Amino acid sequence: MKSDTATIEARRNRLLELLSEGLSETQAAEVLRAEGFPASHDTVERDVDALVPKWRAENASAFEQYRKNQFTRITAKWAEIENDASMSGAEKHAAWARWMKLEMDLLGTAAPSKSITAHVKTDGNGRFHRFVQAAAGLSDAQMEQVFNFAASLERVPLAMPAGPPPLMLDAASEDEQ
Repeated sequence: MKSDTATIEARRNRLLELLSEGLSETQAAEVLRAEGFPASHDTVERDVDALVPKWRAENASAFEQYRKNQFTRITAKWAEIENDASMSGAEKHAAWARWMKLEMDLLGTAAPSKSITAHVKTDGNGRFHRFVQAAAGLSDAQMEQVFNFAASLERVPLAMPAGPPPLMLDAASEDEQ
């Protein structure tokens, strides 16, 4: 049986109250049913799904207000530091640096604190770079010819290091990707 709009609205408002009190969805559904609301597990789940965008918007709005309030406090602290005659220049600078860090963290304007560096191990004789230069601009079909040619050449087998087996690609697995 479908509920009318007023019943859905009332049930969702009551559900919000119950969840805010710390009840689980299952516990809230039991209370709602006891209070006469149609509240199966699926109904409560749909109600929560319908309420989530509203909660996100409210949380984002509240967070933005919090950020604005914090920024106002930081700005006031700047003025306090600047006008404090009892602080030496070095003390003001140290205080300024601490508050500047707080402001940058709050506003997200701090420089990245992590950097990632990748090192490519080559054979040491320049063959890797020579290959990259020689193969630059080749089409996929031409590269396939290069790989097929390289696979057909006789060679001394290399000792493989201990660890997982090498990645073996075949035509079937490439089609699946």
